Amino acid sequence: MLFGVNFVAALVPVIVSRFIEPLKKIFTPIITGSVIALIGISLIKVSVINWCGGEKAEDFASMSNIALGRAPSGLSSC
Repeated sequence: MLFGVNFVAALVPVIVSRFIEPLKKIFTPIITGSVIALIGISLIKVSVINWCGGEKAEDFASMSNIALGRAPSGLSSC
């Protein structure tokens, strides 16, 4: 079953790739860039809440939560 699922999943990009060139005329870099930027901007609130410990955290925005959230972003910026 796993082999079959992987086989079908591998066919999806092959089929979709046939329609990329015509779609490039519709979805210009301005449109795709704007959509990606808006998605990122809309996720800022969610990421800040999770970074501070989550909505139900008793110690919301404590230094331990902020330090724990800062560690991966600090490591990825190296």
